[in-house]
Amino acid sequence: MQQLLQPISAVQGSKPICVNNVVYGIYQVTMGIIMTIRDYQKKLDAILQCYETPYWSPLSNAAHLAEEVGEVSRVLNHMYGDKPKKASEDPDDLAGELGDVLFTLVCIANSEGVDLQDQLQSGIDKLQIRDKDRFKKKTKSIA
Repeated sequence: MQQLLQPISAVQGSKPICVNNVVYGIYQVTMGIIMTIRDYQKKLDAILQCYETPYWSPLSNAAHLAEEVGEVSRVLNHMYGDKPKKASEDPDDLAGELGDVLFTLVCIANSEGVDLQDQLQSGIDKLQIRDKDRFKKKTKSIA
């Protein structure tokens, strides 16, 4: 059964209610929740609007993204590369580092007015249309 996400903002106004940096009135959940990338962008924006400066400057965001991608690279290098992990280092968390990259990308997209859902679909379309014959496909086996 599909779960539904219904914005309350149409009833309560377009801005979220922030009390002690906790956001109220963003979504009404019915039978669970399924969120699109666009929904996550809206949710993060609503949370960040509780702060005097919701988003960092573009260059600070770019530097933060580079840091986070570097952390992903470090984890992958420990897993597959030539740089062994020190015994004294904490265990690697690839999923957490990828989450940090995604969070930072959403912040950049929001601050620049980019709809990531549209851009992701555009990337998929390029793969399926423009590049449909560019890469060798698996051959189907007949059983």
